[in-house]
This record gives sequence, C-alpha cells and structure tokens, in this order.
Amino acid sequence: MLPKSLFVPLLSLSTVFSGPGQATCQQQHTDLQARVIRVLDGDTFELHDHTRIRLIGINAPEFAYRGRPAERLATEASDALSTLLAKSDGHVLLQYGSDKHDRYGRTLAHAFATDGSNLGQQLLLKGLAVRVAFPPNLWAQDCYRRAENLAHNQGLGLWPAIITKTTSLTSNSKGFHIVEGRVERVGFSKKSIWLNFKGRFAARIARADLKYFSGIDFKQLSGRRLRVRGWLYNNKGKAVMRLRHSSMLDIMK
Repeated sequence: MLPKSLFVPLLSLSTVFSGPGQATCQQQHTDLQARVIRVLDGDTFELHDHTRIRLIGINAPEFAYRGRPAERLATEASDALSTLLAKSDGHVLLQYGSDKHDRYGRTLAHAFATDGSNLGQQLLLKGLAVRVAFPPNLWAQDCYRRAENLAHNQGLGLWPAIITKTTSLTSNSKGFHIVEGRVERVGFSKKSIWLNFKGRFAARIARADLKYFSGIDFKQLSGRRLRVRGWLYNNKGKAVMRLRHSSMLDIMK
C-alpha cells in the first residue's frame, strides 16, 4: 500500500518498457512524470502537487458518498490500485486525454507504472473496474475491451454480478450501471434516438453523438437484447442512460 507521507516529484524515468501482450495498451508518450501521495478510489489518485488524476477508459466502484452506500468491491479496487502504484514506489507516468479535465476539475489521463504496465488495463484484468468511453478520449478502447472480456469470462471481481436487468430498475435508480434487457421500441426525436426497454428504462443517444455509432442501424434494434452501460438519471419517472459511444452498447445474441 502507498504510504500517506508526501512524495517529491519524479524527476526522471527511462522510456517505458512494453510488457508481454500489452502492445495495444503501450504508452504512446509521457505528458507528466510524477509520484502519488494518495489513492482516493479505484480510478482516482492524487499527485504530490495535489492534482487529482481520474483514469480514462475505466470506472471502478465508488466508496460511500452523501448518504449512498459503498458499491461492491470499492475497497478491493482502491487497494489494488494502491498495490500497483506501490510496485513502482509510487512513480507514475501520465498520458493525458484529448479532453484534459472533467466537470469536477480532475485531470484525465491514462497512467503507467515504471515497468510499462497500464494501470487501467490491470484493474480491468482483475475485474475490479469496467470499461467506459467518453469521446474524444477513446484511446485504447479495443485493448480495454479485451482486458474486460478476460475478467468477465473468468467471473472475476465484479463479474457477473454487476449486470442489472432492466426490469429491476426504478426511476430512483442512480449511479453507474451495466444494464441488460430487450428493446421494446425505438423512438426518434429531433435531438435524440431513444431505445425504450422492457421496464421503466431507456437509453438515449444524442444526435450530436451519432458519428460515434457508425454502422449501427437503430431501427433494427427493436426486439433485440442489448447490454448498455453508463450513469442513470431520472426523466419523467423513468431511469435514463445517455450513451456517448458505440462501445457502451453491446448487441447480445
């Protein structure tokens, strides 16, 4: 585990080594070399200058917050990230996203240990995080999908318990979910395409994001079983999830 004492900045590191089987997750460049003083949860940590880094491309379970209970395996995910960082003595190499900050002011980046291992990929392989995609920060999506699939197929960590049936959702359902169900109707409005599922649940694709869904014929999704992932909000008594990229939508057999 990482100690809580303040680290000094990492002044120099050699070029990242590429580990076995990690070619598609290999770091492209280094935007910052630094050390970590604190792990906040499974996908967020704090640097020596108190910059908060949110890992791109993954989502780990949340600790208890504002009356909401901790999500399953939140402690295990945080501990796993601490262990990965401790293996390189808290040294971390960051590759920023095209969008560098999120709405909370955190810096968005892919993080790598000194042996070249991609920390997000390692958490996915352990089943302690799941992949997410928010344009334009789409680097390594194929790699992250493969890592998640390996954990899913082995039933590791969050899998398969993290998958929720649409019929179990209510208008009060909040937070991140991976939801599976059958589309009953596809709706088309001026600004969005709506996938209305069995139960009080719908997924929304803004027309502004359609460029990230090339090759999908939404009219053909009626009656199909889908698995979607994202954050829920309440809209007119229904749980709604906005999908930003095609990798957040899987068509089931």
